[in-house]
This record gives sequence, structure tokens and C-alpha cells, in this order.
Amino acid sequence: MRWTVLSSDALIFFPAVVYFIVVHYNQPSRSHKSELLWHTAVLLLSPCLILIDHGHFQFNCISLGFSVGAVAAILSGKDLVGSVLYCLALNHKQ
Repeated sequence: MRWTVLSSDALIFFPAVVYFIVVHYNQPSRSHKSELLWHTAVLLLSPCLILIDHGHFQFNCISLGFSVGAVAAILSGKDLVGSVLYCLALNHKQ
């Protein structure tokens, strides 16, 4: 794997997933805190992301990280941040 793909994962995708998990589990309807680590591992170790993005150096993790961050921001009530992150996700590959 190229270090640029790994660094983009560490800078954009991993924090977005952690932010999403924190927002998701802070909702009042969520009471299963024991599944927190399992859900984080499933999102971060997705075989599709590892095989396609890391195998072919596509940098899709940047767009995916922006999208996950946008969803988390919208769920937490930060609509402006969510729209900016979603626009960044759409325009990343352009």
C-alpha cells in the first residue's frame, strides 16, 4: 500500500467514522454500548475499501470519509457543516 492512501485514511476516513459512531451512540434510543467497538471495526475494516481503495490507489476513502462526516454532522444537528462536507465529497474526484 502506498503511504498516501494510508495517510488519507488516517486523516479523513478514520476520524469521520469515529465521529459517526460517537454521534450514533449518543442518541437516546441507543442503549447497546457493548457494540461500539464491533461497529467501529466493521466500518474501518471493510473488505471493499481495503481491496479496491488500497489495492488500486483510488483515494475513495477521502470521498467516503467526507460523506460519513456529513451524515454524522446532519445527525448531530450541524446542517451547515454537513452540507460543506457533502459538497467536498461530491467534488473530491473532480
